[in-house]
Amino acid sequence: MNRLYHVPVITLLLLTRSPGQTADRQTGQQPISETSGQARELHLVSKVKGWFVNEVSLRDYEFSPDHHIKHGGASGIHIKSISLRSAAGVLRQTIKSDHYRGKRVRFSGYVRSEVSEGWAGLWMRVDGEQGQRLGLDNMENRPIKRTTDWTKYEIVLEVPVDSIALTFGVVLAGKGEVWADDLRIEMTGPEIPTSDVYGKRLAQTELIRGAHARRLLADLKDLPLEPVNLDFEEKK
Repeated sequence: MNRLYHVPVITLLLLTRSPGQTADRQTGQQPISETSGQARELHLVSKVKGWFVNEVSLRDYEFSPDHHIKHGGASGIHIKSISLRSAAGVLRQTIKSDHYRGKRVRFSGYVRSEVSEGWAGLWMRVDGEQGQRLGLDNMENRPIKRTTDWTKYEIVLEVPVDSIALTFGVVLAGKGEVWADDLRIEMTGPEIPTSDVYGKRLAQTELIRGAHARRLLADLKDLPLEPVNLDFEEKK
């Protein structure tokens, strides 16, 4: 969750992978690292206020604001692959789930793509206090591929009362570029079906305890209650 070339590259981080390893634990694919929380794991942050990347691999993806290719306003965000060594380029933001517990939440936004290999999408995850995934959708079952114009995409997840955090963003898992803009998070009614394909199954079979849970709980007090800069207009 592709055209940011002529703008200063945002020094965000990424996921490195060994040969044959597939995408990352953050977005629900094969595990790469036991990471969560915003402050502790990040060595570099972007020039775009409120947004972060997961781990070190600046050699493989570039993240930057794009003032030329955007859906609305003055700028959007651009992710571009420069190598296929990393599992995925994952842009993200984490907030407390306090205002959304017991509700059904929709994360939506506009994405444009030029993906020659792999796929892209929006993604959102709901975390419990033990580090377990209570909900997850990364659009891998309905991926954005090839060249597409600005299109609106949506993810809808339940936010259980025992959740503590929501993490959401944009992923590019492959070769190419993707742009995103005008993202939005809102509560919706029970008549809107959820898109949670992985979350419930993974919550039962793959509890992510250990480092993930410790970092999430340690960082919880510093997380915001609401998302910020969903239109990528604010700079650091």
